[in-house]
Amino acid sequence: MGTKISLCMMVKNEEQLIENGLKKARPYVDEIVVVDTGSSDKTIAIAEKYGAKIIHHPWDGYAGRARNAYLKVASGDWILVLDGDECIAVHDMIKIRNLVKNSAVSAYYFHWRDYHKNYNLLLNWHPNDGSYLQEEKLSGCPGWAGSKVVRFFRKSDVLSYNEDIKSAHMGFRYTIRREGLIVKNSNVVLHNFQYAKGGDPFIAEKQKSRLPVEIMHVKKYPDDFWISINVAKTLFNIGKDREAIQYLKRSLRVSESGDAHFVLGIVYKEQKKFKLAERHLQKAARLSETPADAWTVLGMIYSLQNKLSAARNVLQKALQIHPKHLLGINALGIMHKKKGFLKAAERCFKQAIEIHPEFGEAYFNLGLLYQAQRRTREAQLCFHHVLRLNPYDQETRNLLLR
Repeated sequence: MGTKISLCMMVKNEEQLIENGLKKARPYVDEIVVVDTGSSDKTIAIAEKYGAKIIHHPWDGYAGRARNAYLKVASGDWILVLDGDECIAVHDMIKIRNLVKNSAVSAYYFHWRDYHKNYNLLLNWHPNDGSYLQEEKLSGCPGWAGSKVVRFFRKSDVLSYNEDIKSAHMGFRYTIRREGLIVKNSNVVLHNFQYAKGGDPFIAEKQKSRLPVEIMHVKKYPDDFWISINVAKTLFNIGKDREAIQYLKRSLRVSESGDAHFVLGIVYKEQKKFKLAERHLQKAARLSETPADAWTVLGMIYSLQNKLSAARNVLQKALQIHPKHLLGINALGIMHKKKGFLKAAERCFKQAIEIHPEFGEAYFNLGLLYQAQRRTREAQLCFHHVLRLNPYDQETRNLLLR
């Protein structure tokens, strides 16, 4: 008898997207176990259509407890975890069947693609690259944020999810049966479509609601430097810079992380504390495996200080690593404009728009460029694009009234 794989899900009201994940996974798993925490839509009916075992677990605020319900029922040797708004492409499901052949490995990292339109540097945004055409089309977004997650593990090596973690996001912290587990990288991609549920407002509200739980988690697990960074990102996004800095410094006391230095660099940049920002971004670039973001922000800072040669050098470093770095290309355009290389600036802004057709900042910069060249009609078209994306942009509205 071969190795069995159980697909396990914790869901609530996921009728919009759950079938996409189940349909692709069904032929490659041996069973599906769905823990429903109180759906009032067609989620359960859709799951039953694909032969899922349904466990009713009323939501009590603790994701760990709900996830433990599927661990108790799942009969597979390996557990594959998906959320209701996620899927794995068919050719990657085939790879998963092969991963279990390595008896020395206890768990695998997947590459997580969280599709959205937000090009915030804190989210490690990448443009779609055509490698997953069906998923990219379904997302309705021009790109995704990237990270790594453990969603596939040997059941015999996992005792339970930690029940004291309330957040579904943090519920993937689990208790292991033995020390020395081997967790390896894989080239499997996990696609998340949560943005389709309500765009930026939905994501912002979800992030904000998770904050108290994450702060509690920092206190309970003080050696977990990653969660301090996540708390800091949320605090920064809601305008609490001082608190964000404290959590980032706390993270650095635990581990000299390039990610913590990078976020500190961004916070200090926004506060116009450029020397502090530069120091942390240089550390981030040294410590990071992919320092394109750090070089990009450093280039922005040099450009703001009119250190244009230095800006060009670090932005070129960023674009050598990540040729389609949206904010790097836009920043290079600003640098070219300041140096008077207007054709080069125009090419950069147009390239940024081609990568992300809803990138308002590039439209705005292109409009300013055209306005300076007295290309009034083209400038107005660019500014109208900005207002289409953000009707409340008063600065752009004022430019149109000139």
